[in-house]
Amino acid sequence: MTRRPATATDRVERGIHRAIVEHRLEPGAWLREEELAQGFGVSRTVVRQALQRLAQAHLIELIHNRGACVPLPTPEDAGHVFEARRVVEG
Repeated sequence: MTRRPATATDRVERGIHRAIVEHRLEPGAWLREEELAQGFGVSRTVVRQALQRLAQAHLIELIHNRGACVPLPTPEDAGHVFEARRVVEG
């Protein structure tokens, strides 16, 4: 089975994903298409496609007419994390 070469969209998606996981993009941070396009050296269309993928994976929030942001965890989210830790660490 051959693997297809990574596209510009794949590269941008992985880069943003890594930045979120490594906390270089903190919860509540707005993701501006123009800045991301310049930073990755791609068009805004490529950035938009990457943001769509990340939103489908629930890693970012797309807010109509406002843009994309890294979601802020809710108290319910924190409860789920602590419950998971109790199960794993118990």
